[in-house]
Amino acid sequence: MNQNHQQRIMKQLAGEWASIYQQEHKKTPQIAPSLVRNPQKGLEYFLGDSFARAGGEQAGYGKTAIDALRRCVSKMKDYEAFVTDENAPELAWAEFEKICSSKGAGVNKRLNEGVVKGLVRLAQESGDYDYNPFRYIRKMAEFSMTDAFIALTNIKGIGDKIATFLLRDLICILNLEEKIPLEHRILLQPVDRWVKNTAICLWADLEVRVSSWGIAMRIVDKCNEFNISGVRFNQGTWKFGTSKVKNIKHLRNDLEELL
Repeated sequence: MNQNHQQRIMKQLAGEWASIYQQEHKKTPQIAPSLVRNPQKGLEYFLGDSFARAGGEQAGYGKTAIDALRRCVSKMKDYEAFVTDENAPELAWAEFEKICSSKGAGVNKRLNEGVVKGLVRLAQESGDYDYNPFRYIRKMAEFSMTDAFIALTNIKGIGDKIATFLLRDLICILNLEEKIPLEHRILLQPVDRWVKNTAICLWADLEVRVSSWGIAMRIVDKCNEFNISGVRFNQGTWKFGTSKVKNIKHLRNDLEELL
């Protein structure tokens, strides 16, 4: 594709398709006040989205984790009373297991235990921010996106792609993208199969062997060159692929139809 075609397709994905994603998944600035002011909602943001990996989302682990937190808070009568309990991570995991058992679903302990416990510990570390991990990570990201990324990937079960996904939508909700240094915006680019294959369609020099970080760097550079939001491009690309294209074999043709 020539540069004009690249730019036109990218603007379409970062425009209409990103807006569809944000509305359907409630990732708009309108929800920011609730997440910032309500510490429990701040923790629920991370619990709800940290299982967005193969199999995890389909199994509904995010909803299960939120339900587990709510049960714990209900038993303690108060969010802060729960999160300041030294056994809070273990209590949350125990409730997670109970809910999975009641549904006849596997707990996938190897992948899920570290996420549940680790996010509750993150909330415990957020004492200076009313035990709100959303505020805690926001403040961290405002000073150093690298520190925010490392804080999330230090949680067992949260890898690079999930961390960048969480940060991408957090920055979207808070409308902070323009304040993030260009060289750090690579940490807002989760590269799944739709983003990867769209990039390969757009730029002929990319091949399947190119690393996810290499693809992310190309996206950041081109979005900057074309004055397009990298966050919106990433969101829109995923939404376009999963809801319009569906079959990866049709991706190139469907992208060309955007011209």
